[in-house]
Amino acid sequence: MDLNIQMANPADESFIANNLHLSVPQEHKHMSLEHLQELNQNIRDLGGHYLVAKKGEEIVGWIFIGKNLDYFDNKEYGYIYDLLVVPKHRGNQIGSALMKEAITYFRSKGYNEVRLNVFASNSAKQLYEKLGFQARQTIMSLPLEDS
Repeated sequence: MDLNIQMANPADESFIANNLHLSVPQEHKHMSLEHLQELNQNIRDLGGHYLVAKKGEEIVGWIFIGKNLDYFDNKEYGYIYDLLVVPKHRGNQIGSALMKEAITYFRSKGYNEVRLNVFASNSAKQLYEKLGFQARQTIMSLPLEDS
């Protein structure tokens, strides 16, 4: 069956909203579905939207895209907030197809750059590098324990 990538319709968005936990990294599994939905709505209110990958009527993946602003030079750029391939469909180039579709979308809107954030432990980092993404910064943390 062929893969179809399209703008999410209301039924697709409802499915995604109820399955946001699938795209949460292990470090943040404590977040409630309601909190994830609120974060999601905040981005949607700023123009973010989903592209979905479907095989027939089944959603097999999604990518959440929008725009962001570089606070150093005040230039807008395309931003990928989330990429998810449903676990049982991984390994079939769906993530790559979604990324390429998003990049095409950003080009059509006149953006000169696309950015995303990825956790160091995320295996999708290899996909992003294969597509030409390069590290721009490193965010480091030091857990502080009560003394």
